[in-house]
Amino acid sequence: MTTLTSSTTYPTSDFYHRGTLDHDGVFRHYVHPRPSAAGGAAAEWVVIDFKPTDICQSLITSLGGGACGHNSYCGYDVKQMVACQGPLGYSWVDPNKTYMGCKPDFTMPSCISGVWSEGFQMVRVENLDFWGEDYEQFNPMGEAECMQQCLDDCFCAASIHDGISNCWKKKLPFSNGRIGSYVDRIAFIEVGVNKDI
Repeated sequence: MTTLTSSTTYPTSDFYHRGTLDHDGVFRHYVHPRPSAAGGAAAEWVVIDFKPTDICQSLITSLGGGACGHNSYCGYDVKQMVACQGPLGYSWVDPNKTYMGCKPDFTMPSCISGVWSEGFQMVRVENLDFWGEDYEQFNPMGEAECMQQCLDDCFCAASIHDGISNCWKKKLPFSNGRIGSYVDRIAFIEVGVNKDI
């Protein structure tokens, strides 16, 4: 059983308390000063604790798209609410439900054409990873070669480099995307050059 705790005491005589399972899947404990405690000043509900502490990592599984769905990635906004994001050249499946993931706004390269990298380029995104579903790994390999390996492969939609010597290739759909300073990866995502990127 998970317990919400706070280093500060908010007595019920001075504060209203509310616990909600928010739209991003995080359970948050909020407090709001009662009118007598606020001294007549307007106040907002304030988060004092939440679980899980990092839902972007807590929802990484071997099946499914993760916290933000396929082809998108999980991060946080300034209020520490989950903010799903999509790669450049991709759009939301449903803009009102960003947790449903993204789809490419271009036709992926075909292995039939023989010149599959023509009309495509790689976009570099730091601190981004799509966990799992790798279909090929290289070691040792530098960043530039990791990017080129994907661009030259008609099955590859993205490659991930660990900043040291490991490179992983990924097909669509991407899953378990997460972005943040704690992610020690670099993503190279293939997109159509006819899009505004």
